[in-house]
Amino acid sequence: MPHTAILITEKSWISARVIDAWLAKGNRIAEVWCFDPASALLAPPRSLFGQVFPAWDVSRLLARHGVEVRLCPPLKGWSGASERATAAGADVLMTLMTHQIVPASILRPFAGRAVNFHPALLPHYKGPSPRTGMLLDGQADMAGGVTLHVLSPGIDEGAIIASRAVPRSMARNDPHWDALQAEAAGQLAAGPLLDYLAGRLDAVPQQPGSGNYRRVAPTEYTIGPAIDVERARFLCETLSEINRLICTLPDGRTVSVVGFSRHLGPPTGAAPRLGPGYVDIDVSDARLRLRRRNPLSKVMAWVRKLDAVRRVGRTGME
Repeated sequence: MPHTAILITEKSWISARVIDAWLAKGNRIAEVWCFDPASALLAPPRSLFGQVFPAWDVSRLLARHGVEVRLCPPLKGWSGASERATAAGADVLMTLMTHQIVPASILRPFAGRAVNFHPALLPHYKGPSPRTGMLLDGQADMAGGVTLHVLSPGIDEGAIIASRAVPRSMARNDPHWDALQAEAAGQLAAGPLLDYLAGRLDAVPQQPGSGNYRRVAPTEYTIGPAIDVERARFLCETLSEINRLICTLPDGRTVSVVGFSRHLGPPTGAAPRLGPGYVDIDVSDARLRLRRRNPLSKVMAWVRKLDAVRRVGRTGME
């Protein structure tokens, strides 16, 4: 029996692969609920990447299938949410790569048919930044993957329907890891999710207090005098490809760092200095030159994304 879902999502590869798999199995999406007037979901599809790989682009998938993106009031105070879901004819609520917290009053009418795709192997790394957290902790092989779970009032605490492990070491780089996780999420949507909705698969409750909730503080991905050169190298090797690594200038501006260039010598006490494609900055025990984001690095990041999706398209989860 086909199902009809309401989606709460943002643009991501995981969202796109889940949407594509869900629709390919003959199911429907009644509408997508959006809460930010500036969301890219409300704009027409325009990315070049989406032209090349439309099945990996949320906006193009929704447009192709005629799915409406509805700008809604904030979930916490939206008293008409349940009525809207009923009017849309939805029997499933699905959240994907969003920080929206769904109140119990909205979950209740779905009676266990509200689900979330979380980019970590629960019960580990609950919370809004699981991948950054596990990379910082050196746990991306242990906790890397995607978990499909029932939504509950507690954040990422609902019963687990199924999961797919995607250790970081199986990927060539971070875009490849993202693409592998997205493919894993699509597999969960095409198989275990439908088995669960049909009553062929039971969700397994998480043990109270198990795993961890990981909140990532900005200081953890900032390079500056508070860390040493060893930590700076680690951060450059670990976070530079996911666009989370920064350094801060004296005027408060942040610079996006994309890699380690070289060790310039001992710390000088001077302020960070911007150059063409680099920034010189003190850490606690050295003066370093770091590569910063620029037009060329943006092009190379785009090329790596193209390669990652092509590779997963050819070989799947291998």
